[in-house]
Parts: sequence; structure tokens; C-alpha cells
Amino acid sequence: MNSIAETCNNFKREYDGCFKLWFSEKFLKGDLDDSMCSNHFKLYNQCLQVIELICLLKFIFLRL
Repeated sequence: MNSIAETCNNFKREYDGCFKLWFSEKFLKGDLDDSMCSNHFKLYNQCLQVIELICLLKFIFLRL
């Protein structure tokens, strides 16, 4: 599934791949440490935050 923001698709794919690996290889075997994918999640989240800010700025400036 693609990201809600097309620009962030690569970050989401990387995170999704890491998450699926963590879930099947770690979580299902009892390892609850989810730090394995934290960097991928942070990058994806930061990308979404930038897109959100850009959308907000566009909205503000279009209303002026």
C-alpha cells in the first residue's frame, strides 16, 4: 500500500519491509524489542510531517 503522501512512498516501503521482517522474525518469536525499525519509522514520519507543513502553508497562503 502506498503512503498517503506520494513523495513519502520510498520511506513507507522501507519501513513496511522492516516491520514485516521484525514482526515475523522477532515479535512472533517473543522478542518485543521494536527498536529494529525505529530509524525507518522516524524517517517516514518526518517525511509526512514535512508534507503536512507544506500543505498547511499552501492553505494559509492561498487564503490571503
